[in-house]
Formats: sequence, structure tokens, C-alpha cells
Amino acid sequence: MLYVPQLETNLLSVGRLIQKGYNVAFSALSCSVTTKDSFEILRAQYNHGIYQVNLNYGQPQPPTMQIHQVHTAITKPLPMQTWHRRLGHLNEADISRLATESADDIKIDPATTDSICIPCLQGKQHVNINRQPAQRATQLGSKIHSNLCGPIGTPSHSNYRYYIIYVDDWSRYIWVYFLKTKMADEISARFREFQALLETQCRDARIQ
Repeated sequence: MLYVPQLETNLLSVGRLIQKGYNVAFSALSCSVTTKDSFEILRAQYNHGIYQVNLNYGQPQPPTMQIHQVHTAITKPLPMQTWHRRLGHLNEADISRLATESADDIKIDPATTDSICIPCLQGKQHVNINRQPAQRATQLGSKIHSNLCGPIGTPSHSNYRYYIIYVDDWSRYIWVYFLKTKMADEISARFREFQALLETQCRDARIQ
């Protein structure tokens, strides 16, 4: 959809007329819109590349068409918050300027009171970042970081497709164990193997 401020006429969609059940016929000089009963309700004359509708067309219109025109011609005033949401959470000052200067179909209900837009408040909130450094471990094995990766597209010669790493927070030493699956029993077996290795090689290390 394009917004054209200089456009001084309304456009009529042929596709929507057909969807509503009307028949549209074009000729070199005019365009005719008829109902399913072949009753002509609208005629447009060709003029400089476009078909212009003659609103003073003389034939009487069926009651259904008259009711439809009355409903589409009247724009009901809506609360400011409704226009605020429809226009992508535009601020109220610009909505009021649109209603008074540009868009005739935007009518604001003066009886509505201002309300708080929760999504706007959430979008403008700032996150307080904790810039304090994380507390590092003071002993080997007191804090272990772990991560599981996989599946890897191409398995190894021993058919390993996963691996798990253990990182000691104090020393930053890394251990890598390969896995064939990510089942809990295989991961637990690798962890017990890692725990035994660390506590055997380092007497003071105890994984908590």
C-alpha cells in the first residue's frame, strides 16, 4: 500500500468488487458494474488513462448497495489508543496531526482518556548491565564448566558424532571426551571418568 498525500480521489478495487459478487465489464469508453441479476449499479467513463466513476449516475440502486455505501462512507471516531496500535504505535502528536492535516478517515474520539501503552513502555526500558566481573574459582576442581556439541555431520572413524568438554574455572584447563550418542548413561560414564582422572592426578582437586 502506498501513501500519496497529493491524491485527491478515491480508488475503487475491481478485485474486491468481483469478490463481493459483482460483475465488471470494461470497454474503450466506459466501465460498467452490475449485480448477479444484471442490474447496473455503477458506470465509469474513460478519461485520460483512468475510468472515473460518475457519482450522479441516474439509475436507482438496489437497497443492498445503498446500505453498503452508507456503511462504507461513515468513519466512526475511535479512541486514540486504537489508532495508536493500528498505526504501529505512532505517538499521539503525529496521530493528531494526521487526523487534522492529512488523513480524512482518521477520526479520534474526543471523549477517550489517555492510557498507558504497555508494549511502548517495555520497548523503551533499558537493561541494567552488571559490569562486575564474575567470581572466579579459587581452587582446582571447585567449579567446572561443561558443554555438549553435536551431532557432527561426518562421524569419526570410530563412529563418534558428539563430544563433551569440561573446563576448569580456576586453571582454564580443558578436557575433551568423544561420544557416540548423547544418551544420559554415556554422558554420566564420561563424567565419572573425568572426575576420577582429575581427582587422581591432582590430590587437592575435588569436584563439588
